[in-house]
Amino acid sequence: MDQISALSFFELRVFILTYELRNASAVAKQLNLSASKVSRSLNSLRQHFDDPLFHRRQFQFEPTSLAVKLYPSAQRAVLIEEQLNQLVRGTSASAALEYHIHLPSMLCSAATSQLMHATKALGHNVKLTVHSSDEHSPKMLLDGGSDMVVSCQSLQIPQLDCDYICTGDGPRLIAREGHPIWQCPEDDRLSKILDYPFWVTSITGFNSKADPMEHFAMERGRILNKVGSSNLLSEVPSILLDSDAISFVSSHTISFFNDYPGIRCEEFAANEAELLKQSLKPANYYALTSQTASALPLWLRNAVYQLVKYGSVQVESA
Repeated sequence: MDQISALSFFELRVFILTYELRNASAVAKQLNLSASKVSRSLNSLRQHFDDPLFHRRQFQFEPTSLAVKLYPSAQRAVLIEEQLNQLVRGTSASAALEYHIHLPSMLCSAATSQLMHATKALGHNVKLTVHSSDEHSPKMLLDGGSDMVVSCQSLQIPQLDCDYICTGDGPRLIAREGHPIWQCPEDDRLSKILDYPFWVTSITGFNSKADPMEHFAMERGRILNKVGSSNLLSEVPSILLDSDAISFVSSHTISFFNDYPGIRCEEFAANEAELLKQSLKPANYYALTSQTASALPLWLRNAVYQLVKYGSVQVESA
C-alpha cells in the first residue's frame, strides 16, 4: 500500500472502466488504446494493491472483494482530479460542459453512441460519460460525481429528486437466425426454450433478483440449462452465434442487436408474455437528480428518457 502515491489517474480510469465493463477489450475500445496497454495498466494496479483485483471467468472479469471496496473511492478520486484540472485550466465560453450519466448495465452499451448522436444532431458542445449504475451511484450523485442516475427503485433520499420514467414491457427472445426455436409456433416457444442451453443476460428489474424462466421451468418439473451469464451486451452476439444458446434481452436493447448480422430478436406472443409477468412484474425506471447541483439540460434529460423508454433517441438536426 506504500506505493499508492505512485498511482496515476489514467490507471484509476482503467480500473473504473474494467469494473464497469468487465472486459479488457471493451475498455481498450472505449479509451481508444491497444489491449496491451490496458493489460499493462491492470498489472500495475495489481502490483500497487497486492491483489488480483479481477478474476478472469469464461466470458468476463469478476472483481475481487478489494476491487468492490476500491471502486467508489476510485470514482471520487478521478472526479476530484477532473474538477482540479478545470480550475487550473479555467473555463471559457467555448469549453465543453461535462456530464456523467449512470444507467443500468444493459443500457450502457447502446447509450454512449445514442446520446452522442443526439448531442451532435442538436449542436451541443458537451462531453458525455456513461457509467454502469450500482448501489454506490446515488452517493456519487450526492458527491457531484454524477448528473443523473437511472434506477429501478423509487428512492427517497434527502437532496435528491426521484422522477418516474416508465415501466418496462418485458423481455425479448434472442438467438441466432438459424436456430430451431424460430420454427416453433410463436405462441408455444417458452416450453421449447427448455430444450436448449440458456444464457442469462442480466436485465435490471427483470432477472436481477430471480429469473422468471427458472420459475417457469420449476413449475413444469424441468431444469433450466443455464450455461453462463453476462451483464454486457457486447458479449451476447458472439456467444449466441457460436452455439445453440438462447437468451432474453431487454426491449430497450433491440437497436443494439439490429447491428449484428445473424442475430434475431423478437417479442413474445401475448399469452407467453403474460406467463412471464406472472413470475415477476416488469421493472419501473426512475431518474435520480440532485436538488442542489446545476440542473441537467432539458434536451439531455429528454434524450435519456427516450433511451430508457424506447432503446433509442430520436432527434431532429439543429
